[in-house]
Amino acid sequence: MITSTPSFSPAHAPLHEEDIVVCERVFAHVCRQHQIANELDREELASSIIYYYQTGVRSEGTLIRLLA
Repeated sequence: MITSTPSFSPAHAPLHEEDIVVCERVFAHVCRQHQIANELDREELASSIIYYYQTGVRSEGTLIRLLA
């Protein structure tokens, strides 16, 4: 018997194509700007971009400033 309904968190919402495009542009810009080539650093950057995006930071400029 289910006694409670699972809560929905925007952080768990799937990204749509247009969301991914924004995240990819930010990723490419920050990698280029900071010359990030190390795979682990790139993975951490990608995770950070998605985290900020899913918590409501949708502006490319704001994302870039947060990750600078």
